[in-house]
Amino acid sequence: MRVRHIFWFMVIMHAGCLIPLAWLGAGYFFGRLGADPISALEQFSGRIAISLLTATLLVHPLASLLKQPLIMKARRPLGLYTFAYVLLHVLILVGLDYRLDIPLLVTSYVDKPFIWFGAATSLILAALAITSFAWWRQRMGVWWGRLHRLIYLAALLDLAHFFLVVKGNLLSLSGNLARPSIYAALILLLLLLRLPVFRHHPCPDISTHTDDT
Repeated sequence: MRVRHIFWFMVIMHAGCLIPLAWLGAGYFFGRLGADPISALEQFSGRIAISLLTATLLVHPLASLLKQPLIMKARRPLGLYTFAYVLLHVLILVGLDYRLDIPLLVTSYVDKPFIWFGAATSLILAALAITSFAWWRQRMGVWWGRLHRLIYLAALLDLAHFFLVVKGNLLSLSGNLARPSIYAALILLLLLLRLPVFRHHPCPDISTHTDDT
């Protein structure tokens, strides 16, 4: 992949990550999000977050398959966009839905498992976003790689959050399972591709193409 190709690849990636935010803002301020705009904001921001998390997991297999290490430059910005949408999702819930009434929020959700899965996902992604810069990588050494493998745990926790939010039950096949099942299939496939038994093709040399700047 030539430099000009990666430039346009990154431009398209950034545009793809920002357009949903613009659409969300315009829809809210112009009253185009239906009868319950706050719920629409929460649901849409959550779906974008898990979509970008899935895209982040896709970067490494795609770079390996195409033998294009420059594609790895997209991993860090995609991860940061993922956290940004997760943070937006949380702020909408706390700021708009509950108007910063933390005691009411705690009372409403303390006994609901989906909120704990979501909170764990948010904390992991926050840690990964904060330590995604080169300064942290140099100081953490081998622990940096170990920490950033938690993105796979975050993906599984987010899936559990998604299934519970839509009141899905895999055991009884009840609830709105279609959309979270699609994400589950994609994420589980990407996790399987990381297993040594499935990695028949050597990964391109990405050591000089990391996105930590």
